[in-house]
Amino acid sequence: MPPHQGLPQPQRTWAILTVFCGLIMAVLDGSIANIALPSISRELQSEPSSTIWVVNAYQLTVTVCLLPLSSLGDILGYKRVYRAGLATFLVGSLLCALAVNLPMLVAARVLQGLGGAGIMSVNTALVRFIYPPTRLGRGIGLNALVVGVTTAVGPSLGALILSLASWQWLFAVNVPVAIFALALSRSALPDTAPQPHEFDYPSAALSALVFGLFILGVDGLGHAGLRGAAQRDRRHGRAGLAAGAAPAWAPRTAGAGGPVCEPSLHAGGRHLVLLVHDADAVVRGAALLFRIPAWPLAP
Repeated sequence: MPPHQGLPQPQRTWAILTVFCGLIMAVLDGSIANIALPSISRELQSEPSSTIWVVNAYQLTVTVCLLPLSSLGDILGYKRVYRAGLATFLVGSLLCALAVNLPMLVAARVLQGLGGAGIMSVNTALVRFIYPPTRLGRGIGLNALVVGVTTAVGPSLGALILSLASWQWLFAVNVPVAIFALALSRSALPDTAPQPHEFDYPSAALSALVFGLFILGVDGLGHAGLRGAAQRDRRHGRAGLAAGAAPAWAPRTAGAGGPVCEPSLHAGGRHLVLLVHDADAVVRGAALLFRIPAWPLAP
């Protein structure tokens, strides 16, 4: 059966299982570590203000890499990017479990975030090729359900693991699941034809700059009352740089042959309303997750 008509059974079941395994791990690691920050801070003898980067490093890396890696999926094929993301996530998880100090753990979380971005950037595109057009809505709905449930149970699952083992196991549990998904993905996932255009490096760099600096700026504003004036000014400067880079990024994507972010997706008013609604939901959910580790770390 052609890829655009979906996969036949039982390959469809194995393919969607592979996609969901990777998606669950990538989403789960965005929230599961929050509850362990006090334990990590004590064991690695690090300051609470530095330990928060165990969470920030992952979230920031995922955010700045999502659009470039989704564009790379168009060029190289979604299966290749997804499998590369799984392999990177596997290595990052293993390094997180073996970390002996905070810099090593944060660096491993960056690598894990790169893998997570590879997984999340193409998972919906893969769903489009796994399900036939008549059942595509079901596939996308299940995809959204997995994300929502995983996000909600992340802190509780983290607490359960911590009650039975050390914080290293929060990351070590990913290793067997990632190996299983990686092995299964080779034959289960559909091959997709690459798109005949080159990767737009300037747009990718501007995208990372806009989102990265914006997030760092917002993070600085959130801690403005806890920092000195000089540090506060630097955070404001990052937000300002992001605001200045955004106008340069938008025309760049519009004029590129293979844009990182397709301009037609946000040309209509309906798409804009949907984007604002989705952004509001994500920000509210992320704000709740980032609030969780604040109370145990407070003096």
